[in-house]
Amino acid sequence: MLVSLLLTPYVLLIVSQNYHRHHYERTRANYFIIPFMSAMLLLSVGLFIRIRRYDPYGPDRPQPVEVTEVVDYGTASRRISLESTRPMGDLRLELDGRDLLLTDLPRTAEVRAALPPDLLEVNVERDSFLDRQLLDIRIRPEGQPESISLTLESADPITVYGCSYPYTVSADRRTALIHIGRNPPVPLDLDLTLTRDSSAALRLEVAYETSPYPLDLTGTDISWDRTLIVRQRQDLTVDDDTDGG
Repeated sequence: MLVSLLLTPYVLLIVSQNYHRHHYERTRANYFIIPFMSAMLLLSVGLFIRIRRYDPYGPDRPQPVEVTEVVDYGTASRRISLESTRPMGDLRLELDGRDLLLTDLPRTAEVRAALPPDLLEVNVERDSFLDRQLLDIRIRPEGQPESISLTLESADPITVYGCSYPYTVSADRRTALIHIGRNPPVPLDLDLTLTRDSSAALRLEVAYETSPYPLDLTGTDISWDRTLIVRQRQDLTVDDDTDGG
């Protein structure tokens, strides 16, 4: 398409000149037009073949591959997604002490693996006072995550009396987003005050740019970046035998 755009003005110029000549002059001009059109055709075919065979990646400019690993303890799943701008070919993935040979990969691929040891520990201490429950939540992820996202979820409207971090409640009051920010402290301590009969759950998503455990990807002329996301869901429903304050 690019070649056509570049050559079209010149082709139109030659053709228009041919139509403006008398029959005898046009016959003489054909000796020039036919070789010119043939040269343009050969040039177009050559450029097309070169563009089709052009490889933008090599040793000095490796092909980028994005690696996104999602560990979800709520669904007991672990997915490793690979994505690039063109087919990735053959790659070798080193994970959990094993070498996995991935052959003839397209632009996107996914690998499923066994869950790693616990990367996220959540402890909840409960107390109650009148019609309220006081929750002292300690979140201890492995390593230093880039961010921690916390969302309160409930089938019924949530009433939040207090929170040690800023939060935003949705219009239907069934979710509340707690704003932690980037580079959170480890461990992360969260104090929540909800209604005593609340049936909320806390959904956690921890994102790493530097993973707490190794993973390696090798191939011909590639460079890769890795993102690790750890998800967990913690039930915050108060027990019936919780002592009153």
